[in-house]
Amino acid sequence: MKRQRLLILSVITIAVIITAAVFNQSRAPQKTIEKETLFPELANRINDVTRIEIKSSEDPDVILQKMQGGQWALQSADDYPAQFDKVKDVVVSLSQLKILATKTDNPRLYPELGVEGPEGNNTSSLLLTLSDQSGTALASLIVGKPRKSNTGSNRPNLYVRKADAKNALLVEGYLQLKSNNNAWYERNVIHIPASRIQGVDIMKSNGAQLLIRKHAKGDTDFKVIEGYTASPSVLLNKLGTFFEDMHVEGVHAANNFEFPDDVTITIFTTFNGLIITVKNVLTNGKAYAHFSFKISTTSSSPLNTEAGDGTPESHSETISVEEESQLWNQFLSHWVYEIPEFKFETLDVNVAQASE
Repeated sequence: MKRQRLLILSVITIAVIITAAVFNQSRAPQKTIEKETLFPELANRINDVTRIEIKSSEDPDVILQKMQGGQWALQSADDYPAQFDKVKDVVVSLSQLKILATKTDNPRLYPELGVEGPEGNNTSSLLLTLSDQSGTALASLIVGKPRKSNTGSNRPNLYVRKADAKNALLVEGYLQLKSNNNAWYERNVIHIPASRIQGVDIMKSNGAQLLIRKHAKGDTDFKVIEGYTASPSVLLNKLGTFFEDMHVEGVHAANNFEFPDDVTITIFTTFNGLIITVKNVLTNGKAYAHFSFKISTTSSSPLNTEAGDGTPESHSETISVEEESQLWNQFLSHWVYEIPEFKFETLDVNVAQASE
């Protein structure tokens, strides 16, 4: 019996010792495992990146090009200016991706991770390629599905596959990557409050014309000065809001865009003499508008303008109407914008010919 008791006590003692050792080890400082950078050379060559291409299975390729002077533009959208912060974020984020694990090299399993590539139909993969001025690829990556980190880290995880590799990888980091052009430029292109609009002239392609005016600042209703309309006054008054928070959905160079014959010309005049001519049309299910600016007087009364990134600033300085006209023309008049349908409907009031 004594030997049996001693044996039991010995087993209990050993168990306590093991438990204590495991507990102490769990509380000891953990050795940091250095993760391998996915593209180790890219961090030192960020400034060499001059071209970014994004391919998807559904959308046309997005191509961003660094222009002379260091500005970035969308080559895939007639060289429309791109937002530098978004370009920088993608390049820097790509250079910071860290490899967490090697995954499958079986192509049949690629779709589960979203790394099959954009060549097939209805795939979620995006192919991201960064090149230098000579056309040499600095990094090329198939970007797959995100995965929520299970390590307690706030850093997101992502499945990827190098374009020339078979193995998929799980990496630490993120990529804010979009496969459509309008994700790369400032979509809020202009904002002119309705309170500034004094008059609107509408000229239809069939010769019908409508002129409406406000008699004084502070008026909320437009009055018909010339022409005929069956539209209610609430729709006429809504015309003044056309330039409020104008977000665009597409862009084309004006010299590469041909308006059809059924175009409408809408001319807005502000109380301080800014004249905005809008050529607008609905064709193939999309609404397009071209903006041009001039002044009707030599008035130089100062005003504040409001705009999106890259257009006349509203909060930092006061400018004259002449300067405002010049700035708007500089930023907007070289482009035809695809505008939301509800904005086009704002312009599409009923205008009848005098004989009707």
